[in-house]
Amino acid sequence: MKKLIIIIALLNVVLLLPAQRRKPAYVEVELGGGMMSMPYDQNSTQFVRGGNFDLGVRYSLLFNGRKGWGITTGLGFSTFQGSIVLNENYAFPAIDSEGDPYELRVKVQNWNEKQHIYYMNVPLSVFYQYKPRLGSGWFTSLGLKLYVPLGGTYNVPTGGMTTAGYYEQWGGTLMENLPQHGFGYFESFNPKGKIKANFLVSAQFMFGALIHIDRKNEAFIAGYVEHGLYDLINPAKDVPLFRSAGQDASGNFTGEYSGYYLSSMVQNTIPLMIGVRIGWRFKDIHGCNCIR
Repeated sequence: MKKLIIIIALLNVVLLLPAQRRKPAYVEVELGGGMMSMPYDQNSTQFVRGGNFDLGVRYSLLFNGRKGWGITTGLGFSTFQGSIVLNENYAFPAIDSEGDPYELRVKVQNWNEKQHIYYMNVPLSVFYQYKPRLGSGWFTSLGLKLYVPLGGTYNVPTGGMTTAGYYEQWGGTLMENLPQHGFGYFESFNPKGKIKANFLVSAQFMFGALIHIDRKNEAFIAGYVEHGLYDLINPAKDVPLFRSAGQDASGNFTGEYSGYYLSSMVQNTIPLMIGVRIGWRFKDIHGCNCIR
């Protein structure tokens, strides 16, 4: 991972070397977004679906004029937003306040967890474009994108749950309708917490149209597919979604909730993203009759 970051950094430095400035180059401002799903493999029983949003500035260097190959890098800001609604019955191992083990049984109704993760991103891609001097054209690109995490949160704004405790050592006793012990129906429990995300590298393919505006400006619109190369968040295979039950003096549920991403409910967090990017391009910034 560290070697990949160093390689991307060195390539970015090469792009900005003064010796390269006699070649055609562009500065681009882009805005993008689309759908995200993770996990999405065929063995998953639950899906976190949402969207991703990008805002960034890119620098593109052409090797052979307006028609041909080039390389692009830049800096941007990204958000991943997801949600999942659960209506399920669960059972988790737990320890009560007296130190006795039991099986915590939880039934959730319309349990709506929302997640937000924030990143800085550094794209690096090779592209090919075809464009006449004063006309519109097309381009395609393939590359990598490094995501540097800034922070993440989850919260459950709505949802109710019914809890019970099953004690096998007491002859299979089921404790229910005992709110003083955290067993009963609760709908005011709205947990929230932080999500620790990984550095992420993804592969991205993009294809789009270049739209001629004037001698110094172009617009573009493109569709993209992006696939993470490993987990966005480390799956916690040994952490249950709910870990205990209890109630405070005000009647509020005081059990522990882990967060969907941070529990054993998720087996992988490799993101798949599909969306559209639009942007504005300042042409030939190193030429003699251009925006400098």
